[in-house]
Amino acid sequence: MTIKYGKGRIFHTIMGHASEKNLAMKCSGFIVTSLRGAEWAASGKVTQIVPENLPTKTAIKLWEDYK
Repeated sequence: MTIKYGKGRIFHTIMGHASEKNLAMKCSGFIVTSLRGAEWAASGKVTQIVPENLPTKTAIKLWEDYK
């Protein structure tokens, strides 16, 4: 969700909390959404490209080594 707040911008996701059991935090779709959302909130623009290895309807794409 995105919200304009005065002269600022807010990016919010309800994806959950980080834990060893929560694989969503390692999902390439979540990571890309978070990074692009943070860039938009900070600058009003999104310059980061969307990688090709995003999840599909039938396949999960985890970035195991992402920190």
